[in-house]
Amino acid sequence: MRILFINIKFTPITYTLTFTEQGLPSGTSWSVTVNGTTKSSSTSTITFTLTQGYYKYTINNVSGYNSNVTSGNVNLVANTTISIKFSPINYFLTFTEQGLPSGTTWSVTVNGTTKSSNTSSIVFTLPEGIYYYIVNTVSGYYSNVTSGSISLITDVNVNIDFTSTSNSLVIKVVNSNGQPVAGASVTINGVTETTNSNGIAVFANISQGNYTITIGNLTSGNYTLEASYNGKVATQSLSTSGQSVTLVTKVSSNEIKISSITSSNNMIYYIILALVIVASIITVSLLYLKKRSVK
Repeated sequence: MRILFINIKFTPITYTLTFTEQGLPSGTSWSVTVNGTTKSSSTSTITFTLTQGYYKYTINNVSGYNSNVTSGNVNLVANTTISIKFSPINYFLTFTEQGLPSGTTWSVTVNGTTKSSNTSSIVFTLPEGIYYYIVNTVSGYYSNVTSGSISLITDVNVNIDFTSTSNSLVIKVVNSNGQPVAGASVTINGVTETTNSNGIAVFANISQGNYTITIGNLTSGNYTLEASYNGKVATQSLSTSGQSVTLVTKVSSNEIKISSITSSNNMIYYIILALVIVASIITVSLLYLKKRSVK
């Protein structure tokens, strides 16, 4: 009697669990985790080859995007495809103005797109990213903010103050290369303003008269100061080794004139000189009185 052995090999039936995405920019990496195993791709599909069974999956976060499916379970008994739709997360970039008369039109340009309004706010709805903005000129007004850049990862508000150029004393500081100096302190009558990105500080409601202007927060070097008032302009060259500079400026309806300039170094020099002179006078007087008393 012959015994016949037949070898039988069983192999598990496998199925494909495929995730397809839409909405991400071409080449963007995304990933899916199934029962603890993660696969990623920079194409539109991710495929797992699995045996029959229950599986838990998670669609992992992609920075700056939401997905319509974030997680779920599937009973895999056939090839299965799950579609994922990504959409960008948008944030509000809001510009709020004050100082303009009600109904005045103003505008802001963000990455080449301009929006205008005759209310106090302009709002851009944008996805995460870096944005460059310009606050466009409004005739007869200066703004404390003229341009800038923002890394938008949450809602952002930019406040803008407009000041009428009428009866405003406008101070502009530029360096020896003609570039605006931002961050310089300008003090007039105890009021201090800081120059904006255009090197400008504005003082509103200035009446005619003489004013002492102190420029500070400058590094060592040569500068040019421009003062303007109701269409009249005066310029003055400045030189400092890092100390503040004080100017006397005359403002009138006919002209604006910078009549004198003193650096803090010179002021200290004159103070010391005055103290030396006073001390010398006192010494001579004491010697004279002592000689008289001896006689």
